[in-house]
Amino acid sequence: MQTVSNSVPMSSVATDAAADLAVANLVANCNALAKTQSQLATRSLALPANLGWLFARDGSLTAVLDGERWWAGCSVPRAAARFMLRTMDVRGTVGCFLHASHAAQLRVALDRLHSRQAILAIVPEAETFAVLLHVEDFSRDIAAGRLWFAAGAAWEEELEAIFDRNPGLPTPVEFVRPILADSSPADQLIEPAQTVFARVSSTRTGRVQSLLSEWRPGHTRRVCLLAGSEFRLWDSAGLALTELGIETAGIDVYRVDPDRPTSASPLALADAAVQCDAVLAANCFRQDLAGITPNEQPWVTWVTTSRIPPAQDAGPNDRLLISDPSFRAAAIRQGWDDHRIQLAGWPDAPIQAPANGEGYLAVIADTHPLDPPKQLSEYSSQLVLWDLIRDELARDPFLATGDMGQYLKSRRSRLQIGEPGFDAATFIDRLIVPAMHQGLASFLVRAGLPVRLFGQGWDQIDGLAEHHRGIVSSRAEVGRIIEQSAAAVHLWPWQSGHPIESIGRPVVRARSANEQLREARAACSGKLAIPARNAPPISGECVAHLLKRPA
Repeated sequence: MQTVSNSVPMSSVATDAAADLAVANLVANCNALAKTQSQLATRSLALPANLGWLFARDGSLTAVLDGERWWAGCSVPRAAARFMLRTMDVRGTVGCFLHASHAAQLRVALDRLHSRQAILAIVPEAETFAVLLHVEDFSRDIAAGRLWFAAGAAWEEELEAIFDRNPGLPTPVEFVRPILADSSPADQLIEPAQTVFARVSSTRTGRVQSLLSEWRPGHTRRVCLLAGSEFRLWDSAGLALTELGIETAGIDVYRVDPDRPTSASPLALADAAVQCDAVLAANCFRQDLAGITPNEQPWVTWVTTSRIPPAQDAGPNDRLLISDPSFRAAAIRQGWDDHRIQLAGWPDAPIQAPANGEGYLAVIADTHPLDPPKQLSEYSSQLVLWDLIRDELARDPFLATGDMGQYLKSRRSRLQIGEPGFDAATFIDRLIVPAMHQGLASFLVRAGLPVRLFGQGWDQIDGLAEHHRGIVSSRAEVGRIIEQSAAAVHLWPWQSGHPIESIGRPVVRARSANEQLREARAACSGKLAIPARNAPPISGECVAHLLKRPA
């Protein structure tokens, strides 16, 4: 700890309130830990004798030593944590946080992650762990399986015990470290932690192999449904499967939820699959999780995008449910036999045509500012390419409404940028797609049409923020928005089988400027027809029929 140059602000009212909050946080955290890590909940949590509770200069709860030294040497722990973790990017399910010195660091890290991601915090000092439990209320994160602690001198044993007791929790693939002047305390934890992770991974691999040998074919009375619970705008195929009522077709369902950190490991799927006759998933194929389920076990994938892997990598009893007729030809080109393919479109939208809709054009998508990612700073030519595409699509978003890959390749060739070190997916996902969305919305706004924007990020886009009407957090919300609209705007002209085509309302397409403008005006005057269905809706009965069909 270091002494601050200015005095620590102290008052009896403030310190009493801080002390009360510290006790409340401890009780909440220990109650939550009692259900997830009971050995920590009952541990003696000794605090330094010279410690007192206080609200920091940024309003967060913290502690002081001897009435004059800020805990962890910082008078603004929450603000400092945001700065130290500003570049944090955990791509896996679990991030291993090394040597957290203040609870604010864990709070900021958890808030930056998706709700389907977790933090495993290694806290070697017992006193630091005790202070962490007092300073922040982590009870909801702990209960949701989003926060785990390996604390104290025996942290390595506790780290391994976490995975032994929670086989569904994946081992971390990334370490999280705040930016500090002295990183050696955190660095010293890496090697022993990696040793534990390697040992756990080896044990789990052996368990998966054992489960593979235990499976026996049944009569498809029970299906392992691999479907996440987190809402993703326009990516709700998994949620749609959970709402089909497959049970009413005489099939039991054992659901594995990869959006819960405690059921996201390969072992969790292997353990569930061995208890079932078949696996059912949306846009996830056996090849995506190779070696986790028996090759002879039927794996049925509901395909709602154009990605279909080769049949040669599938099992002999695997099947496809395709949401769009155009996917059949693509599947056959990949070697899938026609009898292993069944047409099953998006389920009927649960909306009613409004008696008096408000007549707006609904643009429903998440977006974000088009700043280049940090990793491109090493490639000046790629930064030039980024700016070129961003500016070009702002002027004419229809340039990329065909083959986005070909569009990107042509612009890359123009600047003589080779393939080595070039991440095409980043350019497409983080630049071209959102740039098109923003450009198409701006085109309609400039035409004077009644546009309302729904989803994340629009409030940060110049010229469009005033049309933003909020984020979308559920499928029911999508339905309510569409019910009141004259039409929804199809922002994905390159994608067949998009769920927006099955909403039961008119859809404005964006293949060209003239076409989009013509359809938008027709929609606003009530003259745009609802798209005809090109596939029967998926149902529990059709899933059951496919599962029971002989190979």
